[in-house]
Amino acid sequence: MRALTKKSITMKAAVGVALLIALTGCSTPSEPEPSAPTEAEAPAPKECSGLTGLEALEKWANKVETTRAWDTAGEYSDVSGYDECAELSYIVLRPAECCTAFEITPVMFFNRGQFIPAATVTERAQARTPDAVTERIDDSAIALTFAVPGGANTPPILTTTTYTWDEDSGAVIAEDQAPATEETVGGDANGHWCPTAESNDQNGCVTIALPTATYDSGATKELVDRGDLNGDGGIAYIAPGAPFGTFYPAGTPIALPDYYAGTDLPDQDRIWNGQTAVMLVRQ
Repeated sequence: MRALTKKSITMKAAVGVALLIALTGCSTPSEPEPSAPTEAEAPAPKECSGLTGLEALEKWANKVETTRAWDTAGEYSDVSGYDECAELSYIVLRPAECCTAFEITPVMFFNRGQFIPAATVTERAQARTPDAVTERIDDSAIALTFAVPGGANTPPILTTTTYTWDEDSGAVIAEDQAPATEETVGGDANGHWCPTAESNDQNGCVTIALPTATYDSGATKELVDRGDLNGDGGIAYIAPGAPFGTFYPAGTPIALPDYYAGTDLPDQDRIWNGQTAVMLVRQ
């Protein structure tokens, strides 16, 4: 009996060990399966401003630095080019009592309805003739036409500029199409010129070595000689897209408009820009 009892205990122990091994094997942790890669989230679309053209005009018109008071009610200013969701849209500012054919009409540009101050066009007059182009090329590009005086009894010179919103730089890129004119550079405008105290000037003094005008800031303009457009003894120069001014030698008077605060200086050489009310005097 003692031997059987010992064998039985031994067999039970062996069965227990086998069961423990089996249980231990089942509890061995397995390697976690790799999770499936997730797709990169697309960037959230830009929001529209939520403003109408008139609301944008009222909000930002006074941000344009100028001596004029602009119409902010939409009676004269043009908000038809504004789009709160477009990559690029625009508003044309006009004064409350508007406007001679060549009076400066600043153009404000907007990205998704938000004002872009650095892109504002402040020295040109938008053309309002049947030949003028106002064209939306696509959601981020607009072509606008500006008018440059053509002289007495002659039609204005129309120049078209394409403005494009560049997403990478966050800026508006302007590309001018120069008017089709024959370059006949001449006259005696070479020299150093500075604006009078009464001038509505934003550029400062300029050195002219025809056909190039170089401002003290380093900015340059290429000039085209248009001759005596007004029949008053002056030589008109235009830069791409805008008039530069008419050169009047000493002894040739200028019929100045009322909106220029100064008086003529007929004993000096002058360059007069009637569109910007700037008179440059040779230094």
